[in-house]
Amino acid sequence: MEKSYIVQVVRTPLGGIRKHILSIIEILLEQNNCNLILITNEEDSDIHYKEFKAKYNKNILYYNIPIVDQPGISDLTNILKIFKILKNKKITVIHGHGAKGGLYARLIGVIHKSKVFYTSHGGSLHKMHGKLKNKIYQFIEMFLYFFTTKLLFESNYSMNQYIKYVHKKTNKFLLNYNSIEFPVDFKNTKLKNIQIDKLINISAFGLLREIKGHTELIRAVKLLKNKSIDLKLNIYGDGPEKSNLINLVQELHLQENVEIHGYTEKVQEKMIASDIIVHPSFFESFGYVPLESLTLGIPTVSSLNGGLKEVMIEGNISYNINEVTPENISEAIYNTIYNQDENSKQFDLNKIELQKRFDQENFRKIILKEYF
Repeated sequence: MEKSYIVQVVRTPLGGIRKHILSIIEILLEQNNCNLILITNEEDSDIHYKEFKAKYNKNILYYNIPIVDQPGISDLTNILKIFKILKNKKITVIHGHGAKGGLYARLIGVIHKSKVFYTSHGGSLHKMHGKLKNKIYQFIEMFLYFFTTKLLFESNYSMNQYIKYVHKKTNKFLLNYNSIEFPVDFKNTKLKNIQIDKLINISAFGLLREIKGHTELIRAVKLLKNKSIDLKLNIYGDGPEKSNLINLVQELHLQENVEIHGYTEKVQEKMIASDIIVHPSFFESFGYVPLESLTLGIPTVSSLNGGLKEVMIEGNISYNINEVTPENISEAIYNTIYNQDENSKQFDLNKIELQKRFDQENFRKIILKEYF
């Protein structure tokens, strides 16, 4: 009997998009008759991807293709390479992630006459590429809609952006929230108590990019220090903004209050050691960081941009940042420190809804139903 394959295509297996794809693959690996192909640019992968590949090296066919962010002639070369890879294989589903992965998957899927899924992960829907590029990306998305079997959205935000800029809602649309595995006794989890008379440890996690709001967070620390609050900000991550952030820390004379650690493999351990997690992102189609910290019972301050609003239960689960400015961030952190009873009350009222939305079993059921 001829083998059939399910294919995942993504430009870069990094951060949240990597977590999403590997979650799908692990679910599919539970199916004994499932053969998997992953096509991506491994040069830009993170340590978690490398660990995953080492663990499942014999279970998946990996193809390292030099997919880059900007459109160009290399896209034609890459599409030809992928076509040759899949040419003599029976493909049942090809799932593209992000703007570039979605482009490749849908063009190749047409040729193979397979089911084609697309998850945008924000991507071109963020409208952050400049007026001309935004229009070009919008036109491409409108064209590719007709070559898509199913549009799987990781948040209502992404779905609504797609409806607004690409196509009205049809039976191709399906909301399948990103998810994580909740602690078994999550319903009994209490929010961590912050000891005001001791050094308060604040942490931020994620790629060091301008859109993640770390500059504003560092400036917020300066404002809190001026209020004589004894705190330390630990930023875990790497990226193009790292040197700028280091320079800002020195410029504001915050060397004793802010430390940029770079990437860490021990995210959960660092979260548990923190008193507050802050996630001040300007753009986010979902937001794994605040979700993970909330499931651990760590007081969490987040912006409500994009899909973060849904993760933070429409802003009801914590003190949040309505507009990302140093003043608003510092105010949200201050309230988290000095209004702990109210914060704990809101956490207890909303944690059932949190688990209902984002528990991994819901994600798993939808994936298996749609793929098979």
